[in-house]
Amino acid sequence: MKSSKHTGGSLVRVLCVLPPFPVSLSLGMRRVAALFVAAALLLAGAPVDAKRHHHVAVKAEGKDVPATPSTLHPELTATPETLALWAQRRAELEARNYSRPTPEQLVELGFTQGKELGSGTFGVDVSSWVGESTWACMKGKGYSFAIVREFQETCNVDPNGVHSVANAWAGGMAHVDVYLFPSYGCGISAATQMDRTIDSMGSIPFGTVWIDIESGGQGSAANNHAWLMAALAQGVKRIGAKRMGVYSSRYEWGLVMGGYSGPTEYPIWYANYDGVPSFANFPSFAGWTRPAMKQFAGSSGMCSASVDLNWY
Repeated sequence: MKSSKHTGGSLVRVLCVLPPFPVSLSLGMRRVAALFVAAALLLAGAPVDAKRHHHVAVKAEGKDVPATPSTLHPELTATPETLALWAQRRAELEARNYSRPTPEQLVELGFTQGKELGSGTFGVDVSSWVGESTWACMKGKGYSFAIVREFQETCNVDPNGVHSVANAWAGGMAHVDVYLFPSYGCGISAATQMDRTIDSMGSIPFGTVWIDIESGGQGSAANNHAWLMAALAQGVKRIGAKRMGVYSSRYEWGLVMGGYSGPTEYPIWYANYDGVPSFANFPSFAGWTRPAMKQFAGSSGMCSASVDLNWY
């Protein structure tokens, strides 16, 4: 399993001491300032293959080129057509209160699902760069939503994340969420990790921030639970409770959180690699009795990418 060392410490230390933007600044100036913060957050990290329930190996196709530490934030290169697409997707997210689309809403958005997939709604999650043509290929196979890693347990914003989100919208995904893999003991608080996850997106639309609870760098159960609650509290403060969620499994929750109950007021996205897109075998844990989404297969090859398969 590969890991990397943080290479952007000076930029991160500068960001840690930045004061809040003065309210006297115009809306336009505040948006420009926020964009520079987002770009700096991306430049502060380097692409890594960090611990996760899968590794993603992506093959570049045609004009799709993976992000590098020097790649500009998508907002800085967005065309008028791209900006219009983001505005449309943001309006759709707001109209459904940032929830994932229902089958009826997917039909309204022009999605058709192949009979080979069966009933329900199918999507993928990724932990590395995925290009526009790959997302378009997945859409063609009936997959309509994406969940992209935006923060790594190496204590960095994932520099590939925002690019994969932008590519997912451009490739035709109907809904895109992001996830945060906690770095419990890196010296950056849970609240700051949540802030950096959200800020790195700039004005690019997204739905839920899922906090990934699985083994990897954790401390004591008490410390881990306090971290989770602090991250959720900051996320609620920033973008609202309806856009927070937790990813885990009964096994992984026990490893990381011990006997602590879960924050069941937030939805649970659970992992069970049985290959069955169904909630029938959901094992209640940590107080959750009803799941929102299931990750039913990991490291599945599709359209030149390795992805995890999800269903609701």
